[in-house]
Amino acid sequence: MNARFKISTELFASLRAGQTVRVVFSGCLGCGDVTLKVGRRSMSKKYNNTESLTLLPADGRKVSPMAAFKLYHRVANGNVSLAQGDMTTMVESFTVVS
Repeated sequence: MNARFKISTELFASLRAGQTVRVVFSGCLGCGDVTLKVGRRSMSKKYNNTESLTLLPADGRKVSPMAAFKLYHRVANGNVSLAQGDMTTMVESFTVVS
């Protein structure tokens, strides 16, 4: 397994709805290389100002909200993490395609 890739807060902030990203990941639900389209951004003030960004399949397939990828930016400590559904996922590579 490769070393964990750290997504910067600057990269998270630069992502806009409609952009395409390529993610290589591994986690308890499996591993893979997926192309995703950046979806909506939301902010939760209830959980210490945690900002989330939904990532959906780039080919337009409909997926359950429980199976969607999400990027979480925890404002309190500056960490950005990836989750598949509600399970944490390790990012091995994250590239903005367009």
